[in-house]
Amino acid sequence: MVSSGISTDARANISYFSSDAKFNLEKPYTTSFPVDDIAGASVSNHEWTQVEGAIRDLREHDLSPQLDSHGFTILPSKTTMTFDDFKSRDIVEERYFPELASLMQQHFPQYKTFAFFDYAIRKRSPLYPQAKGASTENEQPFWRVLKGPNSDWPLAFCDSNSTDHVRDTIPNDVVYRGGLGETAFLRENGSHKWYYISHQMVDDIFLWRNTDFPGGKLPRAFHAAFENPLSGPEDGLRESVEVRFAAFR
Repeated sequence: MVSSGISTDARANISYFSSDAKFNLEKPYTTSFPVDDIAGASVSNHEWTQVEGAIRDLREHDLSPQLDSHGFTILPSKTTMTFDDFKSRDIVEERYFPELASLMQQHFPQYKTFAFFDYAIRKRSPLYPQAKGASTENEQPFWRVLKGPNSDWPLAFCDSNSTDHVRDTIPNDVVYRGGLGETAFLRENGSHKWYYISHQMVDDIFLWRNTDFPGGKLPRAFHAAFENPLSGPEDGLRESVEVRFAAFR
């Protein structure tokens, strides 16, 4: 917990999916390919609304989020990877994936096998500051910044205990040329409790659950990046790495 008298809690806008009643009949969707050659078609029917709310700094509050109760957690984790190492897929697969598997086995020994799907390096563009909406997908991600301390557009996570997963969530089709996938979006609920970590360091790694198979009964966390009012130009643009994987018992 922070002992300074200066609060690092934030108030910021979070993009929620529209609560328009039309989506009770029309399922949200997006395509992974252009549809310009199809008359009247659109790549997406998404609609969003910006809602200002409180985003609490975990460093200030007496909360240690747990994967199986809040849907997300923070695991202090040093890495042997350098900034440049993350640019090499071979190095990531040979060294970083095993590091994450070892971290999972250390903290969650009930999981025995891990399937790593992919990873993505992201540097925020000043022209496109955020991805729309609080969302989940069908993977379980690790996420860390590549340079710290980071205050630029941090990730916020919604405590699963504050979410009505029937009322607040809406499924979304992802249409591929060869098949169909599904994600989920979050709709506004004044009961939601959002958290982030101020001045995130490279050793602060987020883990959250998107979907639990089978049954979907374990807590999952929606997440969204937000424009941090406490950040300034001197902080630089956020650079991060996300690894998506599945864990099996």
